[in-house]
Amino acid sequence: MAYFLYCCQHLYCLFLLIFFNSKKLKLVKPHVTVGMLLISIAMFGVFRSGIVGRTISDNLVADFSGVGAFFILLTAFVVGIILFFNTSVDVFLVIVINVLKKVFEAIYAFVTRFIFNPDKAAVNAPAQKGEFITNKAAPQPVINVAKQPVVPKSGGDALTIRPLSNEALQHWEFPTLNLLEEMKEQKADAGDIAWNSDTIEHTLDSFGIKARVAEINQGPTVTQYALEIVAGTKLTKITGLANDLALALAAPTGQVRIEAPIPGKSYVGVEIPNRKSEVVSLKRMLTSEAMMHDPHPLVVPMGLDVSGHPVAGNIAKFPHVLIAGTTGSGKSVILNAWICSLLFRTTPEDVRLILVDPKRVELTQYNGIPHLFTEVIVEPEKNYLCAQVDSGRNGIEIQRICKSGGA
Repeated sequence: MAYFLYCCQHLYCLFLLIFFNSKKLKLVKPHVTVGMLLISIAMFGVFRSGIVGRTISDNLVADFSGVGAFFILLTAFVVGIILFFNTSVDVFLVIVINVLKKVFEAIYAFVTRFIFNPDKAAVNAPAQKGEFITNKAAPQPVINVAKQPVVPKSGGDALTIRPLSNEALQHWEFPTLNLLEEMKEQKADAGDIAWNSDTIEHTLDSFGIKARVAEINQGPTVTQYALEIVAGTKLTKITGLANDLALALAAPTGQVRIEAPIPGKSYVGVEIPNRKSEVVSLKRMLTSEAMMHDPHPLVVPMGLDVSGHPVAGNIAKFPHVLIAGTTGSGKSVILNAWICSLLFRTTPEDVRLILVDPKRVELTQYNGIPHLFTEVIVEPEKNYLCAQVDSGRNGIEIQRICKSGGA
């Protein structure tokens, strides 16, 4: 009886709130109240709660028998559910069918695995970390950090860049690396690597993608997490989750880059920007194997790759070069590093430079160096004239045209 009175109080409040509804403020919608009323009547009749519940049950049983009363109350309950959630009959049936299907699948899997084949179930029990490598514990991801090269201290034996030819040595003395300042090592701050690895795995798992961080590569500006995924996973499902991963990882720039797959490896790379970038000095690049073992005069430093290894590029093999980026991204830094590397590695007979600086803020400091073919061009008309010079004219004629401003 107490339960009945408790439910009646709530139903009475729902009915009263209907009359306080307005166009701007709707406290309770009618379908919610009617649906709740039908659900309550059905529950009262099925469980014979209180006087009302026993009255409903006895009358229905007397008129339609016990089976008929059950189906009537079940119908009232279903209609109440449909009205309460403001849905349709077909949508409700689809939901019920899907729920029953999931229940039957779970029961069938439990019966076949743990009752009829208990030994096989114990051997083939799924493991979150062991599904990639069977019968072994998941190995810890390998963290690859490039070793810092040994740079000679100032004041010792002068270390010169490898000369290009014996003829260049007879007419030109290459500058030593002692001209470059020693820089304090500033390591990149990749954050909590273990937390990032777990977050990537859990985020992908929430979207139905089983993956494991197998390798971690720490670079100067980004840290790459190499993922090993199960067979049958579409890469498009992973590449479409870049924004979700950036949100879960709280990426410093708000973006992460997904490389699917990593060239030369059967992994998918997730690159997260470091919280603090590593400072890469020109001295370190000039003493790297990528620069020392390549004698071509137009080889310039490109920086460090995602694994922290020095990378060099040959300008002669570039179809064109465009250096672009936001303010403070390092456009002037890389351009000055290229010019300085040419000065350290080549002679004026090997490379002649034509520098154009209409803004007069970046390249005018190079006026007077022997490698310049002419003074730094700051006037647009001279720039146009030098661009029109064909390759058939000799150096003296080209220099005369650029200095005079006429063709």
